[in-house]
Amino acid sequence: MKKIIIPFYYTVILIFSSCGNHSQHTHAESDEHEHQHGDEIVLHAEDAEKFGVKTLIIKPDTFFDVLTVSGKVLSIPTQSASIVAPKAGTISLNSNAILGNKLSRGQSVGTVSTNGIAGGDISASAKARIAAAKRELDRLAPLLKDGIITKGELNAAQAEYDQAVAAYSPSASNGSAISPITGVITELLVKNGEYVNAGQPIAIVSESSEITIQAEVPTTFSHILNNISGANVRPAGSERWIPLSDLGGKIKNNSQIVSNSGYEPVYFTAVNNGNLIPGTFVEVALLGTPRPEVISVPVSAISEQQGAKFVFVKVDDDGYEKVPVVTGTSNGISVEILSGLEPGKEIVCEGTVFVRLAETSGNVPEGHSHNH
Repeated sequence: MKKIIIPFYYTVILIFSSCGNHSQHTHAESDEHEHQHGDEIVLHAEDAEKFGVKTLIIKPDTFFDVLTVSGKVLSIPTQSASIVAPKAGTISLNSNAILGNKLSRGQSVGTVSTNGIAGGDISASAKARIAAAKRELDRLAPLLKDGIITKGELNAAQAEYDQAVAAYSPSASNGSAISPITGVITELLVKNGEYVNAGQPIAIVSESSEITIQAEVPTTFSHILNNISGANVRPAGSERWIPLSDLGGKIKNNSQIVSNSGYEPVYFTAVNNGNLIPGTFVEVALLGTPRPEVISVPVSAISEQQGAKFVFVKVDDDGYEKVPVVTGTSNGISVEILSGLEPGKEIVCEGTVFVRLAETSGNVPEGHSHNH
C-alpha cells in the first residue's frame, strides 16, 4: 500500500487557515521523492522540529497504583489576614478583588456605601459630632478666663470632644476596605452589592506561598491510606496536572479521622503553591503501591480516535506509524500501557496533534512526493 505523503508546513497552513490555495508548492520543487513503506505517515524532520514534535524511547519503569479523588486547597491560617468592612452598608468591590490577585498592604479591595441605608451614614454622624464638640469647646474656653464657667464644665466639653474624635474612623468615613498585609487574595467572602456589617470579613489575604491540600478518600478505600506516597493535582477546569513533588510537597502525618460524610481526609503540604489558589477545589491523583517494570507513556502521547487509543511510533527520520494500544491506570501525567507497545520503541510524546494532522489531512498537493 502506498503511504500518505504530506509536506507538513502545508498541512498545518491548510487546516488551520483554511486558505484553500493550492497554487504555491515551493517545498515540493526541492523534494521530489517517493516512499513505499505501507501505511507510514510522513512528517519531514525539519517540520517536526518546527512544530515541537518530540519523541522518547520506551523503557519499563516503576508505576504507582492510582486513586483519583476530589480535594481542596487550604491556606495556612497563621499567615493569613482578613479584610473587613469598615462600616455597615453595601459593598462595591474593585476590579482587583479577584482570587489569586496580589495586594499591597493598605490597598483597597472595595468601598462600603451607606447610600439608601436606613439610619443614614454613621461616619457622617460621627464627623458632625466632632465638629459640634469642637465648637462647644472653643466657645467655653474664653468663658473660663472670665469666671463665667467652672473648670469642671470646660473639662466635660474637652472629654466630649475627645470621645467624638476617638469614635470617628477616617477609613470608615470613606468606606474603603483595605488589606492589613501584603499578600494574595485566597478567599472572597462576599458578592458585589451585598450588605455587610461593620467588621464583617470581606476577603482573606495570605502572605505565604505555602499551602495544604486536603484530599477526601472514600472510606471504602481506607485500606490504601498507609500506602500513599505522593500525589498529582489538577486545578478545577484545567487540563494541567502538577506533581506535588515539584512543589516541595509531602504527605502529612494523617490522623485516622472519618468524617460524617463517609470520607477520610488525607493532607499534603507544599512549600510552593504552584499558582494553586487556597479555597479552590482540585482533583487529586493519589499515588499508592509501586509496581516495577511497567510500560507507561505521557498522557500527551495518546491519540484517541473513534473510541480507540493509539500512539505514533517513529520508524525513520521522516516516518511514523500509528499503533493501537490498550491503556490502564492514569495518574494524570502518565498512563499505563497494558498492550501494544514494547520496550525500545521510539514514540511521539509531544506534538502528537501535528503527527495526527499529517495522517488525517486530505490529498497530497500536486508535485509533492518523498523518496529514500
